[in-house]
Amino acid sequence: MGKNIGPGQIQDVTGLDLNSTIFAGGMQFVKNGGKALYTHITAGGSQFVMSGGKAYDATVYFAGVQNVAADGKAYDTTVNDGGLQVVAYNGEADFAVINKGGTQFVKGVSYWTELDGGTQTVNMGHAYYTEIGAGSVQDLVNNGDAEYASVDSGGKQIVEASAWGDHTTIHAGGLQVVQAYGNGDYDTVEKSGTQDVFGWSKECNIHGWQKIENGGIDHYSHIFDGATQKIFGGGLTYGDDVQLGGTQYVSGEADYTWLHGYQRVWADGHAVSTDIMSGGQQVVDGSALLTFIEGGGHMLVDAGGVGNQTTIETGGVERVLAGGIELEAIFFGAGTLDLASANCVGLIDGWQAGAQIDLRDLAFGANSSLNYDAKAGILTISNGQQSEHLHFISPTGVFNATSDGHGGTLISNPVGQA
Repeated sequence: MGKNIGPGQIQDVTGLDLNSTIFAGGMQFVKNGGKALYTHITAGGSQFVMSGGKAYDATVYFAGVQNVAADGKAYDTTVNDGGLQVVAYNGEADFAVINKGGTQFVKGVSYWTELDGGTQTVNMGHAYYTEIGAGSVQDLVNNGDAEYASVDSGGKQIVEASAWGDHTTIHAGGLQVVQAYGNGDYDTVEKSGTQDVFGWSKECNIHGWQKIENGGIDHYSHIFDGATQKIFGGGLTYGDDVQLGGTQYVSGEADYTWLHGYQRVWADGHAVSTDIMSGGQQVVDGSALLTFIEGGGHMLVDAGGVGNQTTIETGGVERVLAGGIELEAIFFGAGTLDLASANCVGLIDGWQAGAQIDLRDLAFGANSSLNYDAKAGILTISNGQQSEHLHFISPTGVFNATSDGHGGTLISNPVGQA
């Protein structure tokens, strides 16, 4: 039954021990077949749960230590300010509560830990279903792995090099930091939560903020309505899905984005192979290569922006403002190329029935005319005072000019003509 274990005293528990208190300098060894219940470990006291030993409902106070050795198990431990629970390789700690100032160090396995202002360090170990409360930190290092952690407001999960954070849920006000060479997979960032990625992130569901920092890489994440993904210089995303109402800001590089929402490619950013769906909008201040604009999609190339090999499907629109340029526009249906002037486009390919080009700066009037040089592929558009030129690759040769309804000239390939 319960006893006081003082300085220099050692208790070996091979049977059942209840309500012992371990004081400074005292040690309790819970050995194979032994069980210790409701132990109080005070400043300087130590409890060692050996192979085959089990400790239940221990309370660790300031400067007290509970050591769970290989094949030892500790259940329902409460670690208070200054207390320490060490779970060695192949040791197991279940349902621990780590209060403010308390620490749990895991080389083995911990299940259902509640961090209530405390710290959990997982070093080569595994932590499952950790609840990371306000003021708490879960630090995953050296191949440490945490699965199904929940980061509450004011809580923080740090995934360091060679460590893994899988299926983490970051709630409003919570933060997950995936450091260089760290891995965050299948995580969920809820509204007002933040994931900050310097390493790798894969197939995350973002309802809050995701930041892809220099050196950070994200694959196949979903940016939902109201969520924001920001890709900083040196960051890379691949195959992300930006849903309607979601936003992606690109200062680094975004490749193979599925865009239902909004993508802004800043002056130092690059977007490659973006697929703009119905309702999606891409704004380019930097460069965009191989964009595909589906029906109902919209691409805007700002001054200083560059589009290259953009494909415009039926119902899709690419607009190029003065100072911007589309190097090669490709029609893949009855799409619209909306230009501040003919100087805003290099080559035009795929000219076909229903396709349209709007020249906003060239007024249409009674003296407007078209002249096409088939050999050179040059269409000259004139209104008697001003002329502009468009360069086509293998067009059908059918062109028609009308007013665009807002002071410019609309060039079209009338449906049914060849």
